[in-house]
Amino acid sequence: MTALMSTFESVRIQDYTYLIFFVFWSDLQNEFTRQLREQGISFGAEIEEKGFVVLSHGKASFDTAEQVRLKEWPEEIQERLQKETVPFILIMDKDFNEFKPKEHHWVIIWFSDYVGDPDQVHKVLQQLLRKIKAGSNLFVDLQENRAKKWYRKWAKYVEVKPKVFGVSVNAKGILEEALGL
Repeated sequence: MTALMSTFESVRIQDYTYLIFFVFWSDLQNEFTRQLREQGISFGAEIEEKGFVVLSHGKASFDTAEQVRLKEWPEEIQERLQKETVPFILIMDKDFNEFKPKEHHWVIIWFSDYVGDPDQVHKVLQQLLRKIKAGSNLFVDLQENRAKKWYRKWAKYVEVKPKVFGVSVNAKGILEEALGL
């Protein structure tokens, strides 16, 4: 199900598993945002009763994005929302007006991570659609995936030696990675 709304405040989860907000900062469009709006509408039709997809209606884009931004987010998310100009998806399992990011489950998919490769957006939406249709718990699945990515990134700096019962850490490698050297 998909709806175009002039406010997110009144959006209720009803009998759906997820509320999925496609958040746009303005009604100004380029090819990327135009396609994203179209895909958002199609996405809502595809997931049927499993989720309620909500997009802002025209000139309400800034106001609805502000409704999202003004929630009490963890600091690093709040900072990113202050700077972000590219649309993103917010997924939750509560009514919008009851949603508290520091207390409830949520997922944000930042499309600014894919601006350089817009074909990836379609792939991300396909994967999301598959998980939702399969009845996956998105909050658990995506958290596990995040942990795996973190592990893969840092695993090259940790050497486990079971015969010696020790763990070796390449601190220089970790610092270089963190500093982008």
